[in-house]
Amino acid sequence: CSVEITNPALDNLEFALYANLNKKGLCLHYEKRRKLLFISDEDLENTQGYTFKQECEEGLQTVKLFVDHGLVEILINDDQVYTLYIYPNKNERLIRMGGNDISLVIKGK
Repeated sequence: CSVEITNPALDNLEFALYANLNKKGLCLHYEKRRKLLFISDEDLENTQGYTFKQECEEGLQTVKLFVDHGLVEILINDDQVYTLYIYPNKNERLIRMGGNDISLVIKGK
């Protein structure tokens, strides 16, 4: 499937994929004040526990995620790409999102 998040106000944003009731999962967290995007899989059980930090000088405008089973590609502002392989457990299936004036489109089978 693919997920596209647009953030026209360049505001704070939090998005989590492969979450469950108690854990964040694969988390994308954007801080407007610092113009930084953090990508973290530290809350997932079967991962290496990485956190990436990406500076977004022009603000975070778009995030596109392409998900195929455990493979996740993250495209930031149509410029930077991160590729991760996630081994989610059966109970890590939720999507969570927080922010203001944000658009989310999910496409898939």
